[in-house]
This record gives sequence, structure tokens and C-alpha cells, in this order.
Amino acid sequence: MITLRKLKIYKKYDSDSTQYARDHYRNVNTEMSTQDWSDIESLLNDLFLLNTGQTHDNYKKEIEEKLSVLCETPAVVEEMKAMSLKM
Repeated sequence: MITLRKLKIYKKYDSDSTQYARDHYRNVNTEMSTQDWSDIESLLNDLFLLNTGQTHDNYKKEIEEKLSVLCETPAVVEEMKAMSLKM
């Protein structure tokens, strides 16, 4: 589940999951999993495509569904959309 805290970490590390892993290699209970990084990156890429008009209407619905499933709250969805506009 993507949370505002995880987005904050993602931005802090400038989307560099390798650096995050280096900083947390001894800590088994890290806040961000590989899947979290992958989900955030995938959604940001999807939103970028949507923002630039490179998607079909059906795919827009899929993206919206993915956002609602993977994001903890509507605030997280809005933050993801704002981040995608800065790409």
C-alpha cells in the first residue's frame, strides 16, 4: 500500500531505490519494499503517459483503478498526480 510516508521517502531518495537499500541494508524491517518502489514508479509512469495524452480512454480507467487499489487514501492519489506533473 502506498502511503504519504512512502512517497516522502521516495522523493527524499530522488526515486533511487538502490541508495535507499544501501542506507538500510542492515535493517530487515525497512519502510519501503521493492514492490513499493515498483508500484510508485509504475503509477508515475502511467500518470505521465496519461498527462501527455499517450493513453487510450480504457487505459485511463485502468490507471484510476490501480490508483484506488494501491494508494492508501485520496490524498495519496492526489500527491501521486502532482508528482507525475513534475516529470
